[in-house]
Amino acid sequence: MITDADRLVWLVRRMSAEEVARVFRDGLQASELMRIITALPTDRLNDLTDRARQPSGEQRAALGPPTVCGGWKPHRATGCGLSPRDG
Repeated sequence: MITDADRLVWLVRRMSAEEVARVFRDGLQASELMRIITALPTDRLNDLTDRARQPSGEQRAALGPPTVCGGWKPHRATGCGLSPRDG
């Protein structure tokens, strides 16, 4: 017997990206969207969190060039905070 859950999974897997965005992003309150986001597998949630923590284009311009270690601010534990021109 095919359950409603099976039908929903089948439907969502066949949706276009625009449909998925409309259903899962548009019109949801922040708390509802966070429940969906935090239900993701750990690796996908970590990837999204990393992307969210990256500075925007305007923030990058204000911070200057990235450091040698690839970050935008000095890392106290490693001492990495040199800009590429500092060597």
